[in-house]
Amino acid sequence: MQLTEDDIKRIEKLGFKKEKFVKYDSNGFAKLKNIEGHCIFYNSFEKKCIIYEDRPIGCKLYPIIYDLQKHIKKHRRALHIL
Repeated sequence: MQLTEDDIKRIEKLGFKKEKFVKYDSNGFAKLKNIEGHCIFYNSFEKKCIIYEDRPIGCKLYPIIYDLQKHIKKHRRALHIL
């Protein structure tokens, strides 16, 4: 998931170091790191996001995803119809 500068600053204010949750793609875009197929902030034992109130804008908008090449689309596993 792509991160905005505001997303990064908000998460850093929670005490997380940028290096822990941000990776940059080949185009220089900041992306949220994943571990074992899950967002780094997903607690698999409790089955919830540990930063839910401060989650990135992309998470708040889900299941709508913005793709630079394909523009706006609905995630393939989403239950709701746009």
